[in-house]
Amino acid sequence: SIIVEEVTPNGLVSNTYGASDDLTLTCLLPQMGTSFSFTLKPEITIEPSVYEDTPSKFLAISDFDGHIEGLTMVLQGEGIIDENFNWTYGDGHLIISGDLFDRGFHITECMWLLYKLESEAEAAGGKLHLIIGNHEMFNLTDDWRYVEVKYFNDAHLMWKRRSELYDASTELGRWLRSKNNIEEIGGHDCMHGGIRPADSALNLSYDDINAYGSLEMNGTSCTNGACALVNSDDGIYWYRGMVDEELTQQ
Repeated sequence: SIIVEEVTPNGLVSNTYGASDDLTLTCLLPQMGTSFSFTLKPEITIEPSVYEDTPSKFLAISDFDGHIEGLTMVLQGEGIIDENFNWTYGDGHLIISGDLFDRGFHITECMWLLYKLESEAEAAGGKLHLIIGNHEMFNLTDDWRYVEVKYFNDAHLMWKRRSELYDASTELGRWLRSKNNIEEIGGHDCMHGGIRPADSALNLSYDDINAYGSLEMNGTSCTNGACALVNSDDGIYWYRGMVDEELTQQ
């Protein structure tokens, strides 16, 4: 069964369906006076770690923290989507390098929009890349330090714990767990934070790093010393040494 639960001004609305065939969902954006619709993906597969070809064009952004107006303003302004939230970027690549979660009030809506655009991009020969950031990892590993109260209230209305909203039985939870901590796209390394010299010295492949990230997202205990790449405050999705110029360009 597929259970669709929606928190509305009148309370919780829940509907159960037998299969995803012909099931169209609509995400309302009342504060913007609009909405968009989409279908569920027939399957969700783990993303590759390396894309060897350089995209014809690409936009890399991050940290919009659940602010749907800001996100759509940027995407429309850069020609990624039209006024009806449809992909218009052709074979271009949109790279979201983390931090969909926390601080904002339309996190769910932002994720459903990216979920929809991912399918449309692939149909047009393009690609949407979603790289896991520290706030995604927080929300997938029961760390609620930055979560707005709204989302605890939503969970309460659904008779769920906060962690159940994105666990592996949910569509968005499965989708997030298919994403990587780092990708090489046309010779560019894309991640949320950075790589410490100590981590670079491990000489791990992209697949190795993403395998550790998958363990962390799925709640599997990881005791290997390399696990600090994805479960420490200076790991790959948190390290700020590059922007703080602790490292030289070389």
